[in-house]
Amino acid sequence: MNDDRLTVLRQVRPEPSLDVVWTADEQRSVLARILADRRTGEQQAAVPRRTKRAAVAGVAALALMAAPGLAVAIDDGIKERAFVDAYGYWAETLGGPVDPAAATRVVTAPGPYDGTFSVLASTSSEGMTCVATVFETASSATADLPDDFNDGGSFCHEAPSTRPFGLDTIMYGDTAVVWWAHAGDAVTGELVDTDGAVYPVVLAEGYLFGWYPSPSREPDDRPTLVGYAADGSEVGRFLM
Repeated sequence: MNDDRLTVLRQVRPEPSLDVVWTADEQRSVLARILADRRTGEQQAAVPRRTKRAAVAGVAALALMAAPGLAVAIDDGIKERAFVDAYGYWAETLGGPVDPAAATRVVTAPGPYDGTFSVLASTSSEGMTCVATVFETASSATADLPDDFNDGGSFCHEAPSTRPFGLDTIMYGDTAVVWWAHAGDAVTGELVDTDGAVYPVVLAEGYLFGWYPSPSREPDDRPTLVGYAADGSEVGRFLM
């Protein structure tokens, strides 16, 4: 039996193309059942309390292959590492294997702390495409593949999204939130925060991607995504 829990998690994950048949409510319900703590009070008390950083890093393993509609955590620490190693699990994708070494930057935008927010993609010979979002340093952004970066979230699909304009996934981190939304008829957009700040929005694979800072916020203190069609008309808007 494999003792690596992340390996086991990847092995039991359903084919990514099946994500579309799960409603957001069904996904949240299943996630709650998976994460439910069934230990007794005595068993829970016997487990040492982890630091917040350790807890976030643990949940980050789930963020490697995000299910649409779920809000999960990401690890905020930029690290020197090989992109191929970080996304080696793409080779296990059904409809693959997808080679991370063949990934290219589809689009980039300014990121936090004078860094770069990049969206990369690689497609298998069978047509499966895996997409990764990363925060990387300025020097990393000049390399063929990121080598000094932080995972922003990843997913795989068989074809670019053709679903109507609407939110798909949010990835929460200590310093930034990464999100992607179905573009629908939108070809661009802008993310407007409650203080008037505007954050970049980019288009790739039928999705709009972006990020915004994640300081402590009130429940109704959320930015608004506005999508625009090619003629400049508004496609729609919603709160994050």
